[in-house]
Amino acid sequence: MMVLSPAVRLARLHIIAASLDSAATGGLIRIYSAPRPAAGDSVTAQIMLAELELPKPPIADLADDTLTFAPIPEALCNASGTAAWARLSNGAGLWVADIDVGETGSGAELEMSSVDLLAGGAITVSLAQLHELPSDS
Repeated sequence: MMVLSPAVRLARLHIIAASLDSAATGGLIRIYSAPRPAAGDSVTAQIMLAELELPKPPIADLADDTLTFAPIPEALCNASGTAAWARLSNGAGLWVADIDVGETGSGAELEMSSVDLLAGGAITVSLAQLHELPSDS
């Protein structure tokens, strides 16, 4: 098992934030229905249920293995469906990461109070963070 120093874990979070912020507009979190494609592959039959635009710059704080995003504006759902995964990209739509979506307490990278979304319903983000787990976790 590779063990990374705290400085390297923090640098990796900086790189993710810089990638999300690398276009003229803020990065995006797009929430989709299943099935989740292979990492970075094109979206095909999946339905984009919602799109959240990250602020520019996206970081409010970066310390202790945690990137805390600046407040993310509320967004409305584009379509009804069950959220299964999300794609993080820069403002130009270039892929940064794909993450699992689940209900609060599920352990998914993106936890929501409900994964059943309704077109026109609001998505409000109370806290958005990325965590680097210490190698001894």
